[in-house]
Amino acid sequence: MTQEPANTWIDFYDGVDGPTLLIKALDARGAFALLDAIDAVRNGHDGFEVESLPGVRPVGAESLTLYVRDQDSCSIGKLKHRAAFWWACSNGGWEHVSLLVLPFAEGRSGHQYLNDGNSDVTIIFSCNEPEEGIWITDPSLEHGPDSPERFDDREA
Repeated sequence: MTQEPANTWIDFYDGVDGPTLLIKALDARGAFALLDAIDAVRNGHDGFEVESLPGVRPVGAESLTLYVRDQDSCSIGKLKHRAAFWWACSNGGWEHVSLLVLPFAEGRSGHQYLNDGNSDVTIIFSCNEPEEGIWITDPSLEHGPDSPERFDDREA
């Protein structure tokens, strides 16, 4: 079975606001993938791994796992000594995140912060923004992690 080409990447870097998790989508498929993951966790699939969806690849992050929590808030965290992340929200919190992502599924371009900054990690969703934009955190990924051109500009 062949793997679907990536159209969405989950990246992690230390940004100006501290540790940042970036979900970068080439187009609306990435928004639909994130909405599918949120629907899955809200419908009882607790511990849903976003990178298990077709077209989604972790690059600077090993994994992003979604959970439902009882508390009426959202939080996101990083496992110690690994680039593995968990994101937990109440059903109402996931509904709020869905509403933030929905415009991108309808064709909007740009980016949106998905949490309120009270977490240890900032999470941003970017959709249909230029590759040469501010989100290239690893020059080897400029053409995408599955692209043969990604190492062309590296020095030997």
